[in-house]
Amino acid sequence: IRNEIPETEHNLLSLPGLASSDLQSKVDSLASLLLGRPLEAFARNGLLAAIRSAGATEEETLQIIAAGILASPAFQWR
Repeated sequence: IRNEIPETEHNLLSLPGLASSDLQSKVDSLASLLLGRPLEAFARNGLLAAIRSAGATEEETLQIIAAGILASPAFQWR
């Protein structure tokens, strides 16, 4: 998710709904794209608090959330 595979790249902010200025809205849009629905507010807020408390930037936070969703059973069962 961090362009670590040679000759690959991504731009999460170019995905629909991720151009908003609010990080919570971006996470909701990302979850909706990947899971078909946003995360529940308490789960989203808990994840954001934990990731941000570790010193992650907004871009890193979105990357971590995306990687977590892609690795989650909820995504794998789709």
